[in-house]
Amino acid sequence: MQSEEGVEANVAITDFASNLFGEIFSPEAVVREHYVLPSHSSSRELPKSVLVTQEMLDNFEDTDEKVRELSEALWGEKLPLESPSRVVIGELLGEHKTIQFIEKMLIDGIFSFETLVETYIKELRPEASPEECRREIIGAFLAGMHTHIELYGSLKSPHT
Repeated sequence: MQSEEGVEANVAITDFASNLFGEIFSPEAVVREHYVLPSHSSSRELPKSVLVTQEMLDNFEDTDEKVRELSEALWGEKLPLESPSRVVIGELLGEHKTIQFIEKMLIDGIFSFETLVETYIKELRPEASPEECRREIIGAFLAGMHTHIELYGSLKSPHT
């Protein structure tokens, strides 16, 4: 909610809630949301070609093996540890250009999947086909949804 005509947003919210529920609410009691903007400091490049296959997407399950397989396809190489936790994989994915692209786009607004694909091709994969880019983006969504990062002392699914 934005402040209008000199009225603070918290006062406008509590006035609305008071009218709706018939109780008095204090402006200090308003809970506001805030966003933790992801860090996008990686200079690591994407693999030369898209390695996420349709078979990987079709057969994806929420298992450590499948999450690792998809993450390695996104990275284009084996992950650095023998059995990385989903927190470690989540931290690594946070450095991935496709994940960073998705985060940047979705922080800026709401886009159709086709718009994501078209923009992804323009910005990151001009040599790849739309189908390859669709697979890579879907793979990034799946891997991101099934990994975690630690944020403020608790585990979060960061890339969704």
